[in-house]
Amino acid sequence: MSGINITLFDSIHQRRGQKINMDMESICRGLSTPIHRSIEDKSKLPLWSPTIFDGTRSTANAQTISMLVYDMDDGDSTFDMWCLFAQRGWTTIAHTSASHSPSHHKYRVIIPLAVPLPKSDWDKVWRASFELWMDVIGVGVPDTKAIKDLARVYFRYGWTKESKMETMEGSKIWLQSHPCHPSQYHRGGYWIGKPLELKYDHIKLPKPKPRPTVDRTKPQTLDNAMMDPQLRQSVGLNAGGSMVGGYIKHIPCPSCGRRSVYFSIDPSTANSTKWPSCNHANSCGWWGKLETLS
Repeated sequence: MSGINITLFDSIHQRRGQKINMDMESICRGLSTPIHRSIEDKSKLPLWSPTIFDGTRSTANAQTISMLVYDMDDGDSTFDMWCLFAQRGWTTIAHTSASHSPSHHKYRVIIPLAVPLPKSDWDKVWRASFELWMDVIGVGVPDTKAIKDLARVYFRYGWTKESKMETMEGSKIWLQSHPCHPSQYHRGGYWIGKPLELKYDHIKLPKPKPRPTVDRTKPQTLDNAMMDPQLRQSVGLNAGGSMVGGYIKHIPCPSCGRRSVYFSIDPSTANSTKWPSCNHANSCGWWGKLETLS
């Protein structure tokens, strides 16, 4: 394999990244070495993506992906479990996340692929990657949102400036030798073997849900017809009302005569007002059906 293609981004706000090709050792060393050990804000770190884009960063512009990436945030597995992939003979890169702690392990495992996989196969690829994690590790659940996202970008390895603690002497400094100093528990590492030849031909994609159909042969009741937003809007405007957001308002009230009747255009929205009602509940309180307004 000539090298691994990845995309680099200077910041989270950069939309068009820089495509680079690196040999396996360089990319393993680069992604497992912290680039910052006391940054004030994680969002200031540069980012990378295993996806190559034709244009700006988006799923629509994604072309191929060169590595599987597992973000482990649930704390159910420990960082050292990344070695189980290496024991299978695959090149593996791993590092702790910025929010990792001794009591709650958060980390990232990166598996280079033998060949870049096309966007068209991604629905099978991400499902196969879940399957691979459970087969090799069997503990914890990778971040579902991240692993499904073909256009995902990842912060480079680093951690934020250490928190401060109050000591017995009133000092507010953690020395680097202190066991709770980030440098004492953050870890990164890699093992170079062979790139992963991911198998995913066996993956069966779920069938798309059929769109609901309307039986046009059945007679439609007037009440059901009046639930149609287009018809409701037309009735309200013809009755002298005006559109205000998702409502028809200022319709003359059949009872008190004031322009105080209102109703929702789309009755399926939350807290909608399905039937016309007078806004003067105490002095009038009229309500009725839409057909009374036409």
